[in-house]
Formats: sequence, C-alpha cells, structure tokens
Amino acid sequence: MRRRLRSDLEDWEIELCEAARTNLEFHREVLDFIATGEPVIHADFGDITEGEFRKSTWWVAHYSSLLARLELDVANDNEPPMDEELADLIQGDW
Repeated sequence: MRRRLRSDLEDWEIELCEAARTNLEFHREVLDFIATGEPVIHADFGDITEGEFRKSTWWVAHYSSLLARLELDVANDNEPPMDEELADLIQGDW
C-alpha cells in the first residue's frame, strides 16, 4: 500500500483531507477532555458526556477511514458500525 502524495490528489480530495484532519483533531480533543474525568454539560440537557463520547469515538473512526481511503487509495467504502441510538445522537447534531 502506497501513501498518495499531495500532488497525486485532486483539489477536492485535498480539501476533504484537510477537513477530515481538522474534524479528527477536534473529536480526539473531545475524547481527551472526557478522559480527564470532566463531564460535558449542555445548558438545556445537563450531563451529555456518554453521548459525546460515543459520537466522538464514531467520528474518529469515520474520519480515520476517510483519510485512509483518500491518502492510501483504499477502496473499502464501509462506514464504522452504528446502532440506532448512536444514529439518532449524530443526526441530532445536524
């Protein structure tokens, strides 16, 4: 497996990689924050730490998979597994 160079990527692939890296970094920071033991508190819903942990874990897997597809030219388009509850949590963010 050969890592594709930036010059091998089309403009839209470069943008997608950069966005994926930014989002990956954000969700890793969320997981790091939760790992410190601090709860994630939402003004209207209270402690949402467990939901944010599940979402960030899924997003880290999603963006890692996306980067592998783009940078390593891996053809597998499968998404990380998601149950109904997680799908509802993630859909609620949109």
